Amino acid sequence: MIYYGEINKKEFRIFINNKFGNLFSNARNDITTYNNLIRLYLGISKQRLAKEIKIDRKLILKRVSNEEIISYGVFVVDNKKRGYNFFLLEEVRDEFYINPRNTMFQIKYSPTIGKPIEYYSFCMKLIDATIDSLEKNLNATKTEIIILGKIKETIMRIRKQWKR
Repeated sequence: MIYYGEINKKEFRIFINNKFGNLFSNARNDITTYNNLIRLYLGISKQRLAKEIKIDRKLILKRVSNEEIISYGVFVVDNKKRGYNFFLLEEVRDEFYINPRNTMFQIKYSPTIGKPIEYYSFCMKLIDATIDSLEKNLNATKTEIIILGKIKETIMRIRKQWKR
């Protein structure tokens, strides 16, 4: 759901993602892809981060100067007991985690909450978590390529011995 309007003469836009899960679990849960969050917060229209991404400097300035408020809310209904939780990502004090395998931004359904951080700090935290995830994925991919190469060589040696 998308809500937008004006509060105290400031434009606002809030995206709300409804979830159904265990509020009392310490497990991190998929919220959305990091790509969707970056596009939302930075106003990028392209689906994928590519060579040529245009950053709307005026939009970023509006958000950095607090003339426009943008937020992502999560509304969770508990599936084990009665209860619900609603929070904004800007309020979350827990470290951001992006699963390197599926690029999903993950968080507990009952995260540690505090005063919302400003747009700039939030974006830096999100971008840092994304870079960390992508680096982990890149390293894991490189390792898998090396291992698959070794497996391939082993299979080729076995076949060569069998043909003798």
